[in-house]
Amino acid sequence: MKVRVILHVHTNFSSDSYITEKEIINQCKKNNIDYIALTDHGNAEGSLRYQAVLKKAGIKVIIGEELRTNVGEIIGLFLKRSIDCQGESGGFISLEKAIMEIKKQGGLVFIPHPFDKMRRGIGRENIEQFKDQIDAYEVFNSRTKLNFFNKSARKYVEENDLTPFVGSDAHVDREIGNAIIEMEDFKNKEDFLKNLKRSDTKFYTKRLKLIDIVRPTMNKITKKLKKKWFDSRIVR
Repeated sequence: MKVRVILHVHTNFSSDSYITEKEIINQCKKNNIDYIALTDHGNAEGSLRYQAVLKKAGIKVIIGEELRTNVGEIIGLFLKRSIDCQGESGGFISLEKAIMEIKKQGGLVFIPHPFDKMRRGIGRENIEQFKDQIDAYEVFNSRTKLNFFNKSARKYVEENDLTPFVGSDAHVDREIGNAIIEMEDFKNKEDFLKNLKRSDTKFYTKRLKLIDIVRPTMNKITKKLKKKWFDSRIVR
């Protein structure tokens, strides 16, 4: 049986997104989505918090997180809990440490926008170093401003016979359906990975609207201002 899957979405548990569980349900119903991976920046709380209410709506959640490392971003899927991205001596954890923490939970390592130099792609050199521990690569990201970066990722994956996936990287609810995977249903992460690479798996993609390019930055600024105002109102 075929299912429809979305693998890269940010909720209001990310500092640059306001997407709520109600908006996720509405967009999933609109696009006939069966599974969704919520991949907030630096935490898996969106996945964990919304898992039950989405399940009641007929949508299965893949627990995920987008981790910031010292060389760029990676995604962990099929996680059990959040992974701390803070390095021991400040800054962000190493790519090696991030991969180790994902694998420690039995998760899968997915690489978002791998060659996007404008959006924290980890790049070819790091991919080559850890290729045997990486499970799949994002060959289309709807928020990538220059499609050249998407094309480079697709070419690399095809030439090296690697597993591709697509991601909307949604930070606004209407972006959620920008990258949909239609694939055979799966019982576990092993089935999921195997079916993702099947020749009959289909990707449905569209680019973001220009108006939404700066939305994550605006969201982040708004959240910071609201927090600053709230903190100033607390009586100490």
